[in-house]
Parts: sequence; structure tokens; C-alpha cells
Amino acid sequence: METTKKNIESANVVNNATAVATTPTPPATPKNEKKGKETKPKSEAERQAEQLQKEMERKQKELAECLKVLEAKKELSAKRSTFIDTLDKINTAEEVLNEDDTFEVTNYRLIFANSGAPSYREESIFKISNRELLLNFVDFIRDKINKKIAEIEAELVK
Repeated sequence: METTKKNIESANVVNNATAVATTPTPPATPKNEKKGKETKPKSEAERQAEQLQKEMERKQKELAECLKVLEAKKELSAKRSTFIDTLDKINTAEEVLNEDDTFEVTNYRLIFANSGAPSYREESIFKISNRELLLNFVDFIRDKINKKIAEIEAELVK
């Protein structure tokens, strides 16, 4: 009986050794060999994340463009406000000039000056204080300012 047990044990050892020898081992990959990009299929979550990332980048670009347009319109609006303030001052000056009927007025002058003079003061080239010439100048400037305001408003509406 002992012999039978020994035969069975030795048969089991042989069977186990054969089983180990016949199991295929995966081929070893050399350590220096570069691995290529795996063609592992992307999961649905990864694809969705990529789409959301692309959409976010596109919207950020759109936002940057919108901010540029907004900044340009803000600058145009500031220029428009400056022109309107100047127009108000011109209208006030015209009212004062229309009240006075003298040849030369004392409240307003149109002064041409050289501001590039080396001194701190501007160097006057000539002064105009004739009421009629000043009224003509006011009309001329008002027309130019109104045209410029119209151009700016058309640009703001775009």
C-alpha cells in the first residue's frame, strides 16, 4: 500500500511538472524596445471629455473676440461722449456770440498758436475775435462734429 501511495504521489509530481512545462509563457518584451501608441479604444467618457474640452476652447476664443469688439466699442463710445461735450460747449458759445452784436467780441477768441516752442508757454501766431468769423467757425465745426458722431454711432450699432 505504501508503494501505491508513492506511485500515486510520483505520478502527481510528474503530471504537475508536465502541466507547468506545457503552459505557454508570454514572450518577454525587451526593455529597450519603444512601445508604440496603444490602440486601446477610448471610452465614451474620454471621448465626451475631449469634445467638452474642444468646445470650451472654442468658446474661450469666441469670448476673447467678443471682448475685443466690446473694448473697441467702449473706446468709440468715449470718443462720442467727448464730441457731444464739445458740441454742447460750441452751442453755448454760439448763444453768447449771437447775443453780442459788436464787430470784435471780448468773451471768445480763436487762437492759433505754436505749441512746439522751446519755452513752456505757447507762442501765439494770430488771434481771431471777429464775431462773424467765429460764428462761421462754430457752424463749420458743428457740422464736422455731427458727421463724426453719426459715423461713430453707425459703428456702435454694427
